[in-house]
Amino acid sequence: MREINGLKLRTEVLEKGRVRDKTLLDIGAGPLGIIAARDFNCKVVSIDISREKLREVKKEAAREGIKGIRCELEDATNLSYKDNKFDVVVSYGVLHHIPLDKREKFVHEAYRVAKEKVIIAEYTAVGFNLAHPGGEYKAVCLEWLEGELKSLGRVERYTGREMNIYICFKSKNVTHKNPTMKESQTTEFKKSLAERKEIIENYRFYNA
Repeated sequence: MREINGLKLRTEVLEKGRVRDKTLLDIGAGPLGIIAARDFNCKVVSIDISREKLREVKKEAAREGIKGIRCELEDATNLSYKDNKFDVVVSYGVLHHIPLDKREKFVHEAYRVAKEKVIIAEYTAVGFNLAHPGGEYKAVCLEWLEGELKSLGRVERYTGREMNIYICFKSKNVTHKNPTMKESQTTEFKKSLAERKEIIENYRFYNA
């Protein structure tokens, strides 16, 4: 994987998310948790399914003398934390690592344990192709992601060339009687629309 302006983008995510002095869950152990604790005075819990990643963050935090960060082994699609445990939950470039059939659960678990807001930063097509040219992961459908978050609360979107940032503010008394399309369904729906458009255009051409 090629790192794309990593530290700069992570700092931008935290700035746009207005996370200063918050309790923060960092999904996917990495530099973001270090930056949040060091530069934004956050009390951070950094989680990952990889013990190696957690060891790396612990080592870096110790090297920098950072006290406000704790590392825990957790599955982001089945979190052990109680509802509203953290002021803010942040996912930076993690969702595309999650299997397609578990991405909806990932989003809802992040929302469940957040008290104020969820921040999800994910690659655009340009960013994804730069970061993962080998095709080992499936890119996140950003239209699906935004729609899923909007089903939960008010969403702010910040678009960039390589990465988009979505901030979902926690709403009270949200019900989910009409679940949004799953990501795979969204992709198929867009494909179907494109095929219909092509048929219509061919019909107009031949009957002109």
